[in-house]
Amino acid sequence: MNMTYKERTIWFTLISVIMIFGNYFFYAYKILLDSDEPNNSFLLGIAIPALILFIVIQVGTQIILAIFNRKQATDERDRLIDLKASSTAYTILVIGVTLGVYGAFASSQFESPLFVAHHFAFSFILAETGRYITQIWHYRRGF
Repeated sequence: MNMTYKERTIWFTLISVIMIFGNYFFYAYKILLDSDEPNNSFLLGIAIPALILFIVIQVGTQIILAIFNRKQATDERDRLIDLKASSTAYTILVIGVTLGVYGAFASSQFESPLFVAHHFAFSFILAETGRYITQIWHYRRGF
């Protein structure tokens, strides 16, 4: 499978987002849903290492990819794929925020500001994941 530098970067970012933030949100929502008074410092204690791990993995991945690949110039195709992927991400984010606002009024679970904050952060991560998947799909499809 012949992949460009940009496509490899997207793949590594997608995998690290799913692994790190998928794991974080699985445990965070479990804590938020199972306890009446979630421990904010515990959630912060698992959020900060997740962010640091994500940053370290991204920097390391970019260094390795830059060493083994020659960076190609961005062309019109890349720009069009980015535009379509950003449109997908924006749509997912709008749906997530709309559901979050609706949930804040309709559900007792959304009474906690911490739960609402996690919902919006999850919506953002889901939108970024949708963006990466859309980019990969267009690159594989031969857009």
